[in-house]
Amino acid sequence: MAKILVVDDSLTIRTSLNSILSKLGHEVIMAKDGIEGLSQLSANPDCAIAFVDVHMPQLDGLGMIKKIKDTPDVYSPLPIVVLTTENNQHKISLGKSYGASAWCLKPANSDQIAQTPRQVTSYCTSILPVLKKLRSNYRPRSRNQNASY
Repeated sequence: MAKILVVDDSLTIRTSLNSILSKLGHEVIMAKDGIEGLSQLSANPDCAIAFVDVHMPQLDGLGMIKKIKDTPDVYSPLPIVVLTTENNQHKISLGKSYGASAWCLKPANSDQIAQTPRQVTSYCTSILPVLKKLRSNYRPRSRNQNASY
C-alpha cells in the first residue's frame, strides 16, 4: 500500500491514525510538528499522502503546507489532507490556497480515515503526472537574473 506521513502534535492522534492506517497495510511515518514533518518528507520523498494538523508548535500545519508547495525543487508533489479541529472559513480558504487537497474536521471516525487516502490519491493520481512534469521542468531563477514582465 502507500507510505503516509502523519503530522500532529497530539501523540493520541498520531497513535490512532497509525493504528487505523497500518491495519489497512499502509506504512505510516509520524512527526510531531511542521519542522519534523518537513524533515520526514525530505527523508521519505516517496510519501504518497500526508495528514497534517493546523495547530502545532514551532511550524504549524499551514506553514508546513506553504513551505512544501513553495519549494517544489525540494519536496515532491504531495496530496495533503488537513485533519484538524479548525473550522474557520478563512483558515480553510488559506489552507486550500496554499495547496491543501482536503480539509477534514476532528474527530474523524476510523471509516473516514480509512477512505481518505484512497479518495484523495485516486483524485490526485490523475494530476500527479502533470505535477511531476512541472517539478522536473522547474528551474529556480537565480538572484542575479532580472525578471522580465
